[in-house]
Amino acid sequence: MSTSYFNIHNNYKGLLVLRMRHSYYRDANPSDLSIVPTTETLETLRDHDLLYKAFNDGFAILYSTEKTGQLIDLMEEDFRLTFFINNTDPYLINYTELPFTGPDQFYSFNNLGDLPEKEGSLQLHRGDSPGEDTIRTVKPAAFTYQVNPKAQHTTIEVTDVLNNRLIKEDIKDMPYFPIDLTYEPQGEYTLKVNGKEDQTFYALHEKMKGPPFGMIDLFLKDALKLASGGKKEFERLEYLINFEARTTTWNYLFINEDETRNFNFSDYQITNSKKKISFTDPETITLPTGLEATIMASESPIALKEYPEENFQLKVKKNGKGITFQVDLPNPTVDALKINTDNGEMYSEIFVYL
Repeated sequence: MSTSYFNIHNNYKGLLVLRMRHSYYRDANPSDLSIVPTTETLETLRDHDLLYKAFNDGFAILYSTEKTGQLIDLMEEDFRLTFFINNTDPYLINYTELPFTGPDQFYSFNNLGDLPEKEGSLQLHRGDSPGEDTIRTVKPAAFTYQVNPKAQHTTIEVTDVLNNRLIKEDIKDMPYFPIDLTYEPQGEYTLKVNGKEDQTFYALHEKMKGPPFGMIDLFLKDALKLASGGKKEFERLEYLINFEARTTTWNYLFINEDETRNFNFSDYQITNSKKKISFTDPETITLPTGLEATIMASESPIALKEYPEENFQLKVKKNGKGITFQVDLPNPTVDALKINTDNGEMYSEIFVYL
């Protein structure tokens, strides 16, 4: 990260940086995603003279070198910063290698545990792109848990993401058990029933029309470290959330646009001068509309991109003659994603009218 990001004021230095990367975009900058501090975090930043600086690909937190002592004191407390991730593109999930979420779910990231390193930063998830283990169900700060009516005796336990026990109750003959986390920080919690994990959820205090795209929780008590050299300065923390472009099977469907012209096409071939990507042999199918189409599918998935990177050409003969016509083929659009119900694989449909 360029040091120019931190040249806001001479007595401020970078405490942490978080960047987002997405291989779908040509510049790797996911412009449809933004990160916003929660109300609690804005208060924490203000109370400790910390500055929040937003960038196109993330944000930075800066601290005053004149008030380092305040941060050293915070290192003895449960010092956390929480942020919303907002998304403005309804098709983002189509071109991003992400598991699908339900209506009351989002992606949750934190800096706890052993984090993999990528591009000189600590990545807030395992794998090249966030996986199933980042999905959390959203719950309000106070809700009721439905107890198994067949259980004669039930022990309810709730712990936070740091494994601090907040609730433990032995209940009997109660169809519902109230859980109230109103006075706890918003974040991840685990509910256990009779010692076994029942669910992990995210308690969200702030009222919203719907869940955000994601949440980020940065726990700084153990993460912050004083720099060597005797100065009261901190080593800058650098974090990364990386998204990979979704790969799909590309199904090209060639349709004779006007059958009254008595054109017959044959000897279909799809070529690409840059890469050796093979396609299946042409097969004639009948579309739901009743039209006949010739389909050719990529034999391996291809990554979707903001700007076309694949340059496929169709070579085809007309009316069986020796003359071969060549047609430049389009890349799929991100709204054309479909799921094969037989194997669960994603595919993109590209209709080409000849």
